[in-house]
Amino acid sequence: MKTFLSVLLILCCLGITVAGTTPATAAPNTFRPGLHVRSDGIVMLGNRVFYGYGLNLFSTFGYHLDSYFRYGDPLDALEHQYKKDFEMCKKYNLPFVRVPFSTWGANSYELFEKDRETFFRLLDDIVAEAERQEIGIVVSLLWNQDALPYYVSEKRSAMGDPESKTVRFAKEYVAAIVQRYKDSPAIWGWEIGNEYNLTADLCSKDLTEFLPHEVFKVGEWDYYDYYTSDELLVFYQEIADTIRQYDDYRLITNGNGEMRSAAYNLRYYSRGLMTEKHSWPLNWRGDTYEQFQEMIQFYTPEPMDTLSFHYQAVNESGFLTTMHAGGTRYPLREAFAKYVEASRSQGLATFFGEFGDFIEMEHKASPEEVQQAFRSLLDDMMAADIQIACGWFQWPKDFEVRENGRDRFLHSEEGLDYLVNRYKMEQLAQVNEAFQKENKQNAQLYWVVMKNRAPVPPDEPAPQETAPATEAQEAAATDGPKDSPAEPDAKPRKEKGLAVWLAGGAAAAAVAGSGWCLTRKKKAKPRG
Repeated sequence: MKTFLSVLLILCCLGITVAGTTPATAAPNTFRPGLHVRSDGIVMLGNRVFYGYGLNLFSTFGYHLDSYFRYGDPLDALEHQYKKDFEMCKKYNLPFVRVPFSTWGANSYELFEKDRETFFRLLDDIVAEAERQEIGIVVSLLWNQDALPYYVSEKRSAMGDPESKTVRFAKEYVAAIVQRYKDSPAIWGWEIGNEYNLTADLCSKDLTEFLPHEVFKVGEWDYYDYYTSDELLVFYQEIADTIRQYDDYRLITNGNGEMRSAAYNLRYYSRGLMTEKHSWPLNWRGDTYEQFQEMIQFYTPEPMDTLSFHYQAVNESGFLTTMHAGGTRYPLREAFAKYVEASRSQGLATFFGEFGDFIEMEHKASPEEVQQAFRSLLDDMMAADIQIACGWFQWPKDFEVRENGRDRFLHSEEGLDYLVNRYKMEQLAQVNEAFQKENKQNAQLYWVVMKNRAPVPPDEPAPQETAPATEAQEAAATDGPKDSPAEPDAKPRKEKGLAVWLAGGAAAAAVAGSGWCLTRKKKAKPRG
């Protein structure tokens, strides 16, 4: 009885109506599944400002899929590693995770195409378990930039053609996933892919290490195996539009890694000096901070609303205390703040999608030094007002064992207890506890609301409480930290999309002759 009254009290305070109860002065309900971005770039969960640091679970779907391919059906408990993944997150107070819903290779695309029922049954397992254990998921939809083009027998530059098999298959894949899981409270956001920007505009015979391994298997490649940032933008725009077609609420990010220090200049050289062979000289001149801001805008056209960046902050020499924001290196805290400043000035949220891979340092430094470096990194992130972030920790490779004649990957609790990984989880738990005490993290209330709402009957209009609130209502209902930025007056974000153009008649002629279409079907005024 006490539990019921507690839940009822929470729901009433939040303005949620349950059967037989109507609060006298119910606040407008803005609770809908997942994270969304306010017009000033602030991340919200339900009707409150949200801060939370989670974890990358790169292999959660991959291991589950691999178990199916290896051992067939039915899958027994030995293969249900994803359950332990979420149990681990629950133990360490992690509110959400970042999970690819595709694999590094093409086996997920192949299963989707040939046996969609099994494909979704495997994903259903993961989503249902996340709901049960109350863990949110930021879904990375198309993880590896190499896998899809070569699965459909095209070059990576085909991403710049909206009518290519690459783009059409990607849109079909994304549409099916978003439609299936858009109503799940465990799905907190959508990410297009992983670090596609880091191999854009690098079309050079001296940089073949950035080409996918698939092209070397057949012993040949050409410059169309590379791709430009303009071609990538077409892909981003097409996929983001597809997501927003079915989900008008959750945050959308591109999944980019750290912005290259010369991203702006590399982009403009790819436009102005492209030859008919799809190659050009590279310009590594460092960008200004204004050019850094422009590239953020370039890579996140509407309907994307969240900047993404990654940074591991460590190499063979140890912990790196600086990073680029444009062509200048800043101390980490200042560099993180530059990303936040650049994103919020454009109405974008900031997602620090990968941090904390200290594997090189862990092999050489003392545990105390490594722990201090990680704590310093977290302090810099919080001081820079990074709202959402996911740690990337290498699982020990020697935790693959055999049980009952089958391989088992012990990359959850057993792996974290090995050497130095546990301290990272414990410190993430402390950060999230601090957010909760400061009234910056409301995941518990979110799950109470999500699990106590009556389902919408089929073929009937949704009840009033599920309708999106106006910005004014949302701001009034927000109960976030006192120092969170106030909701600004509505202002238009940057114009949707970009008509991809190439400077110079030779470049235009070369593209026309190649058969690749680099202009979006939905025309918009060009930027830059």
